[in-house]
Amino acid sequence: MSESYLDPWREVYHNLKQPVVNHLLRYPGRYLVTIRKMRIEPIPGKERVNIFGKTVIDYSNIFTYANHIRKEDGIIGLYRGHYGLCRTNIIAGFTQMAVKKMLNVLLPPRRDAASDLKTFSTETCKEIASRTVSTIIGYPFLVVNTRCLAQFVGKETLYSGWFPPFRHMYNESGITGFFVGLVPELIHEVCCVLILKGMYYLWSNVLDNQTQRTSIRDLSVVSGFVVLQFLLPFDQTSLIMCVSNSGLEAARKMPVYHKWTDCLCDLWREGFLKNWLRLYWGQIPA
Repeated sequence: MSESYLDPWREVYHNLKQPVVNHLLRYPGRYLVTIRKMRIEPIPGKERVNIFGKTVIDYSNIFTYANHIRKEDGIIGLYRGHYGLCRTNIIAGFTQMAVKKMLNVLLPPRRDAASDLKTFSTETCKEIASRTVSTIIGYPFLVVNTRCLAQFVGKETLYSGWFPPFRHMYNESGITGFFVGLVPELIHEVCCVLILKGMYYLWSNVLDNQTQRTSIRDLSVVSGFVVLQFLLPFDQTSLIMCVSNSGLEAARKMPVYHKWTDCLCDLWREGFLKNWLRLYWGQIPA
């Protein structure tokens, strides 16, 4: 086999090696955070008094959680739903690229006016349109994958496999079952685009050229924090609605929500700080 024949494949290998390795290393943590966002706690919390004399409820940290899943399902259990997430990302990614190409043909980008407000508005609208279409197309696969993750609680197999989960969900809920919780997910995606692009545009027009490169790099950290703060309830609502009323054991351990607004109000009623502490700190006031 000639060296020239191998060159393209070597390039593909080098381009994919780092992203694939990063994805495999990060997936268990992403899986555990997703489970906690659904308010599923297989290990009950314990009350204790902290150093300030206040009673708090301690939930398992991410390492204890991972060890619990490893004991239940083995190492492979930490990658539950991995192929489903890849399938969802591929479908949504190709859809987004196709919509972007079509919009760029209809409205060619103006590369000589990056800081122009009209150009910024047009590009932002195109990004929102492509994200919206890709989210709608990929959402049924996201619902199936989310329920596959939630099956950890009851050890069900209803949402495992390629085609049986879709047939089961259609028989149970019809077409609407594929899009339960879609609205908060769309709000989450649109707000992400508006906040990130808006902050980038603001900063790139305020800062001068000498400090721009360093500050734009810091901007990604600030933007990520802002998105996390304001959009976490919408992301969490979408995940909870995917599992609620699904018939899974995990659904029986959470409140029944008939509307996504009821779930969102419940999260707001609990308080953002308490919800955030439970998700990332594993500790909330009793």
